Amino acid sequence: MEIDLNNLPAMKVFMPYAFGKIVDVIQNQRRFVHYTNAEVAMSIIQNEKVWMRNTTVMNDFKEIQYGRDCLISAYRSAIGIDLMDHLEKLHPGLKVEFENLLNPWLDHFRSETYITCLSEHDPAEDAIGRLSMWRAYGGRNGVAMVINNAPFTVSTDALRAYSSPVAYLTPQQFEQQLALVFDQIKANQPLMDELGRQGLVGNLFNAFQFAIVCTKHPGFREEREWRVIYSPTQRQSPVIKPEIRVVNGVAQTIQMLPLKHAPEQGLYGADVPSLLDHLIIGPSQYPWVTYKAFVTILGEAGVKEAGQKVHVSDIPLRQ
Repeated sequence: MEIDLNNLPAMKVFMPYAFGKIVDVIQNQRRFVHYTNAEVAMSIIQNEKVWMRNTTVMNDFKEIQYGRDCLISAYRSAIGIDLMDHLEKLHPGLKVEFENLLNPWLDHFRSETYITCLSEHDPAEDAIGRLSMWRAYGGRNGVAMVINNAPFTVSTDALRAYSSPVAYLTPQQFEQQLALVFDQIKANQPLMDELGRQGLVGNLFNAFQFAIVCTKHPGFREEREWRVIYSPTQRQSPVIKPEIRVVNGVAQTIQMLPLKHAPEQGLYGADVPSLLDHLIIGPSQYPWVTYKAFVTILGEAGVKEAGQKVHVSDIPLRQ
């Protein structure tokens, strides 16, 4: 779920928020967690695949619209105008070139983007999980899959799926982030010279795309979400395969992200035994039955000492 470490200097300029979060994950060896129900967790482990769903069928399909609205507002603000005027001085005609590139993709970012969602894991939640996430995503039989960060910190293009933190911003805060990008561009003229016209356009396009897909209302901040993002019409993966499934009565395309090593392409730690740190069984009526089932499932998947990797949350059950 690749982070291109070779592109970190440009990321620091064009995606300063994401850059700071990525550095924090690497330096502090932070883990992630996926809250779901027992059926989905069992499917992920046994099939060694994660579903990536279209953003139009998310819990709140307006999330992508929120990011788009924030971007358009900031782009039309004084900061956005000053930024593009500055880039126009560096490369005459760049503003029109960039807008002609970006505008046809704006609707596409919503309709042709597939994601799977994770959350930053707090070590204090190792045994019990996070109550708000159990309530939102666990249902009556929740399972939290705590995972190691190795696939998120390698430099590889094996999957052509890319991870990014979600930024929880008001429109005003979004504008402040654009101002920070502008400051970084002005302070890094040698890098701008190295990137050239096309490199500058490409990095700005990527920054705007991820800003649209990974900006949410501040009210969701406690989720501490990260997204793995796949856009097959932009960059088709050789290993992520589409399948048609019916979910809640809706027939839809699901992109299947394989949990496999690809050492020849620099991808390590992506198989289930390496990726999984531990499981937390959420508050439910039958926690110990679920515990025994997942110990068996993990053992069959090649996870060593499976019994020590399944925890039962002692948060009292409330329905």
